[in-house]
Amino acid sequence: MTYSANIDLNYSNSSIQQNSSPFDVNHGKISLIKSFSNLDDNWNSYGANKPSAKAIVKAVNFAKYLSDRCLEIFFTAPTPDGDILIELKNGGASLEFIFSSIDEEDKIIGSFDSDEYCEAKINDTTKQAYLKWLICPDGDCPNF
Repeated sequence: MTYSANIDLNYSNSSIQQNSSPFDVNHGKISLIKSFSNLDDNWNSYGANKPSAKAIVKAVNFAKYLSDRCLEIFFTAPTPDGDILIELKNGGASLEFIFSSIDEEDKIIGSFDSDEYCEAKINDTTKQAYLKWLICPDGDCPNF
């Protein structure tokens, strides 16, 4: 598999970066996600739940999936419910993937210019469709 450097993704001021190696894309974010396992209950002083081990594993696996496609994570954080949030941005478009300890509660939230949004449960089809929407909104994505 070859990786191209500095690919234009059709949005100005894009936050999505495509790098030359899949191993350096999300290394820091993967380490950060793993570090969430060190948090205790009430980590935010407002009664937040400790991130679940299952949510952390799913988020790390998804980050590796993104790295394999040279897609960089914009932001990640634990949620007060014990879930893990991973956000991707491309210009005014953004996707939030929320991983829970309960598979049926994993979801994707897509928004454009913080105005319009849509939401779906995460499965292979929605994951692929939403990522394609973010990366190549015109639908011309032959290698995706």
